[in-house]
Amino acid sequence: MGQGQKRNKLLVPEANKAMYQFKYEMANEVGITNQIQGDYWGH
Repeated sequence: MGQGQKRNKLLVPEANKAMYQFKYEMANEVGITNQIQGDYWGH
């Protein structure tokens, strides 16, 4: 995949809310909730 080509678009846009919640549930399970600031998880 070339630089700048992202493939993280949901195939089912209606699933956005569920995926957002899933992201935070998984982060909580692995213990990284303190590192999350807003929606940005990068460095």
